[in-house]
Amino acid sequence: HSAAWSHHLEGVRQGAMMQPTMTGSVSRTVRRLRALPLLLAAVALCLGLAPRLFVTPEGAPNRRAIVSAGLLGVALAPSDAQASYGSIGGEITGPFERNPKEAVIVGDLTAPETAKAIAEVKKFQKQAEDALAALEKDPQADVMSIVTPTDLGEIRLATNVINNLMDDRTAAGTQRLQRLMNEARFLFEDDAPMPVNRAGEVKPRGPQRLNRIQINLGDYVKYSKQLLEFVEQ
Repeated sequence: HSAAWSHHLEGVRQGAMMQPTMTGSVSRTVRRLRALPLLLAAVALCLGLAPRLFVTPEGAPNRRAIVSAGLLGVALAPSDAQASYGSIGGEITGPFERNPKEAVIVGDLTAPETAKAIAEVKKFQKQAEDALAALEKDPQADVMSIVTPTDLGEIRLATNVINNLMDDRTAAGTQRLQRLMNEARFLFEDDAPMPVNRAGEVKPRGPQRLNRIQINLGDYVKYSKQLLEFVEQ
């Protein structure tokens, strides 16, 4: 009995020692639960989800509307818009579009290098025009004859010469056309080969491939003509 009584007393002592710990743990949990609504309210306030604490008097101007109207007014101001985006034919254009009639040329248009570059641009433009004409007559016409390993590099070198003739503002416009020409030419060359199946057999050009080729060749001609307007005034 003495051993059993001792074991009972030891259990009571351990329970007494654990009670404060358990009580403290429960207390901390309660405090955390009480703080949770405050935390959620703070998050809601940051996200703009909290209820409005201040109501704008009826008839009073809304600050967001005022700011929006101010920004809209700045965006629609003709002088500012034209200064940022330019104007061609009375139409507001993109930030890198330039009117060739307003081009500022600081290089030598009569230099042999310039003449050679212009001739190169015209040569590749004629190639694209001839390819379009051939496809118009025969949708299965071979257009790979104008594709060479160096043509994209030659186009870039020639158009770089034209870029270097311009002041910085005008060059932003010719560089834009250069990028568009290179992109159109690259996409054309990607579709130029006739399709081949897994057995290695050459198949007819489908309507979708033909359409892409014609669009990209047409874009190349269009942008090339626009570029030449800067040096042929």
